[in-house]
Amino acid sequence: MDEKFNRAVGQNIKNLREKNNWTQSDLEAKLGLCKSPLTRSAIAKIEAGQRNIYLNELKLFKDIFQVEYQVFFEDTPENDLSALI
Repeated sequence: MDEKFNRAVGQNIKNLREKNNWTQSDLEAKLGLCKSPLTRSAIAKIEAGQRNIYLNELKLFKDIFQVEYQVFFEDTPENDLSALI
């Protein structure tokens, strides 16, 4: 996947986490309650755009943050239609 895309999605996840006043460790604990093996290190890599996110992980983030999927794709290069003109 595109590095800019990964960074944008990761930043959206970080923004949601910070909006909830959660640390990465807090998010790891919440994911753990859902039987997710994601570690704080993996969360940090996702937020930095250094690791791809799997669909099952995206669903967990959606459920934990209680948002719609499109929130994760805001400000991604694919949503910038002006680049196509």
